[in-house]
Amino acid sequence: MAYIIKDKLDRNIKEVALKILLSSITSINSVGKLRNFLNKFLTSDEQILLLRRVAVIELIDQGKTYRKIKEILKTSSRTISGVKDILSGAGYNRRNKKKKYSSSGARKIVSKRKLYGASKLVFKRSYRS
Repeated sequence: MAYIIKDKLDRNIKEVALKILLSSITSINSVGKLRNFLNKFLTSDEQILLLRRVAVIELIDQGKTYRKIKEILKTSSRTISGVKDILSGAGYNRRNKKKKYSSSGARKIVSKRKLYGASKLVFKRSYRS
């Protein structure tokens, strides 16, 4: 996973970057130009994530169940749920804490913690008596 600098962009730089992005997006009128755009702005991993999310949106629109979407795309329920959050207007991956329980009874709490300016997942274990 790429290291992401969380510092805010200068307002002027952000505006120029948005104008460049908008200009690039509005010039797309074919699949070939879309491929060029994706290759110019996204890594291959980012392209896969984006296209997988678009595919999930399409399957949700078709009325497919989580189970069927998972079967077709080999994706997780969390990805599908995140895409549903996008469609509802909440945004992708807005959950800060998520409790997970393993079949062995060990409780894992996943939380975000800032470490050297980047978010990092930290797993804490506590065992039931």
